[in-house]
Amino acid sequence: MKTLKKDFFWPLTFFKNSRAYFRDVILAHLFILIIAIPGLTLLTKFLLDQTDSTYFSISNFPQAIYHQPILFLAFILLLLTFLAILYLEFSFLLYSMFFIQKQQSVSVKKIFSLAKKQLKSLNAAVVFFFLFYIVLLFPFSFLPYRSDLLAKVQIPAFILDYIFTNRWLFVVGFCLIYLFFLYLGYRLFFVLPDLILNRSTVKHAVRTSFALTKKTFLFMLGSFGLLFLMISLMNTLIFSIVSFSQFYFDRALPSISIYSAVFFMLCLQIMLVVSLVLTTFSSFYYMIFMMEKEKCLPEIDESLPASVSATQLKMSKYLFLFLGILLSGATLTYNFNYLQAFSIKNPITISHRGVSDKNGIQNTIPSLVKTSKEFHPDYVEMDVQETSDHHFIVFHDFNYNHLANKRLVPERNTLETALNLTLKENGQTGKIPTFDDYLKAAQALNQKLLIEIKTQKKNPEAMVKRFLEQYGSIIKKEHHQVQSLNYDVVEQMKTLSPSIKTGYITPFNLVSPPTTKGDFIVMEMTSLTTKYVSLVQKKGKEIYVWTPNDKNTMERMMLYGVNGIITDRMDYLNQTKRDIHNISYADKLAFFVLGFG
Repeated sequence: MKTLKKDFFWPLTFFKNSRAYFRDVILAHLFILIIAIPGLTLLTKFLLDQTDSTYFSISNFPQAIYHQPILFLAFILLLLTFLAILYLEFSFLLYSMFFIQKQQSVSVKKIFSLAKKQLKSLNAAVVFFFLFYIVLLFPFSFLPYRSDLLAKVQIPAFILDYIFTNRWLFVVGFCLIYLFFLYLGYRLFFVLPDLILNRSTVKHAVRTSFALTKKTFLFMLGSFGLLFLMISLMNTLIFSIVSFSQFYFDRALPSISIYSAVFFMLCLQIMLVVSLVLTTFSSFYYMIFMMEKEKCLPEIDESLPASVSATQLKMSKYLFLFLGILLSGATLTYNFNYLQAFSIKNPITISHRGVSDKNGIQNTIPSLVKTSKEFHPDYVEMDVQETSDHHFIVFHDFNYNHLANKRLVPERNTLETALNLTLKENGQTGKIPTFDDYLKAAQALNQKLLIEIKTQKKNPEAMVKRFLEQYGSIIKKEHHQVQSLNYDVVEQMKTLSPSIKTGYITPFNLVSPPTTKGDFIVMEMTSLTTKYVSLVQKKGKEIYVWTPNDKNTMERMMLYGVNGIITDRMDYLNQTKRDIHNISYADKLAFFVLGFG
């Protein structure tokens, strides 16, 4: 009974010892944010420069490798560097928790030294397992420990939308794979600590992990659930107190509300740091707790560093206190400037594929008319493809299967084939329009278009020329805009017709904004950050985001300062634009917590 009680209340013990965790977690995060990420970014840019490439995507990477094979080795080196930094961070945090569990004070330098030794002892089996483990846990952004290096590695929302829209077999398969990965990740939970602390082989560590996780699933689930419930309740309580207090100052004492907001923002920042520390170390604490319980931890012997002396410990506390005071002063100054300069962009509104809330069939003229008249978007985004006989139709997918139940590719079939198909979506039926007819309908509505040119051709130059010959003059006259996922299309459009406003679509924020002749960048919302928006705009470009479909995300995108929002919910976007401009300091603090800061 005592053992059961001790196991169940390990989160309470974790909170009780929480002061010991702050130093190492904060230092690890600072190392990743200040040194590792900028360093990897510079290295990646350097490698791209060697390929004479101005951007990075799945399409241009194989070509660059083919023409310059030596770069394949360089990018392998980049991947190994990335893995080494992750492994170093994991080892550092694990050793830190190990010594906390053993109640031995150890200097940061000595913990870092032990972590570095782990890098020297790496072998191919450990590297491959670590890479496999990262890929295995890639979909699970909700896990307690998630390195800043992996913060942008997420499944993009448009891929999830594709899977979960009217494809129940995909949904079932995706969920089953997801659950299997989660289960496998759980069973391998103790492999890395056994590899690092006990210097075990991968085979032995896998066996140890399977043994430790054989009957602990419900205990682990309940323990982490209790821990995160405590953290969530703590954060909710603090945020509620701050929000109500600032709301009072905004209404009753507006003359000093800016100063209260600066102070309360500091409180929220401290809250976020505490949550970061607690959630980061929770997984490591559980690993060490269970391995200690099962007597799988090594003993501290003479080969391990000695404890920090009382004098060193005292000096360390004074140093962190001094740094804390300096950081608090700098943070208060930043908060004041942030809250004073806080502004909200007024982005252009763009209806994704010409529909809103499934009010019609995507990319069809009836939907264009209905959406334009009811919601009045600044632009209607739509997709254009060329048929095999060089006509242009309005259609999104690279085959007709989803909407017309025909496994045919638009670029390999004629205009007649496309026009004879019947589309079915959202309980309605319709026909594929030619781009000529779609343009005429838009002109009658006085509706501007954001035209996405889609192609699978490796050399689209001839297609771009044909497109401009037929439609270049009317696009200029009606002030339509053009965009494409194909980098060559964008560059050729701007070369042949510089006055047409053109944008390059990039689904991922991996390194930095691409260098392009285009006038704007279109970024998928999942990995978009304020820093990326700022980098794009400093280059003299605009940035559009796709496809936020809820009010909170739309608000956040406006706070990021995007120039345009492409959405499937024009009703929400119009309402958000009307409501967001008169915001109080209490609202600004809420936006900060939601992710703007």
